[in-house]
Amino acid sequence: MKANGLLCPAPGCGAGLLPEEGISDIICSKVAGGCGLRFCKNCLQSSHEGECDSSLQSDRLKSSHYPKRPISQEDRATVDMLNREQTENLTKHCPNNKYGCMHMICSRCKLDWCWVCEKPWDIYCQSDHWFG
Repeated sequence: MKANGLLCPAPGCGAGLLPEEGISDIICSKVAGGCGLRFCKNCLQSSHEGECDSSLQSDRLKSSHYPKRPISQEDRATVDMLNREQTENLTKHCPNNKYGCMHMICSRCKLDWCWVCEKPWDIYCQSDHWFG
C-alpha cells in the first residue's frame, strides 16, 4: 500500500484508501468499490469533531487485521472501468507500435531499460521477450 494509505475499518470492507494530507474525515468511496462508511482517519471510529478518544487509538494500534469483503460483479466492473480510464489518461502508446514497447528510456538519466525484466536494455531482451 502507498505511504499514508489506509484500509476502510468497516467489517467486511477493507477497501484501500489514499486520503488527502491533513484531512481526518474520510468517506470510503462507493465509486471505487468501497462501502460508503464515514470515519475518522486517526482513530478509525465514526467521524467526529475534536480530538480522538485515546483509548480507541490504542485499540486501533493493536488490530492490524482488516477483513476483506467479496466484491460484486458490478463493483468489479466499476473498478475495472476506472482503472482503464486512469491508464488511458496517464500512459501513452509508442508512436511506432500500437501495442506498446518493452524498450524504455528514462526521461531523467536516459538509461535504456527493459519493461519486462527491469534490467538495462540489450539485444537479449528483444530476443528473449519478443521471440522467446
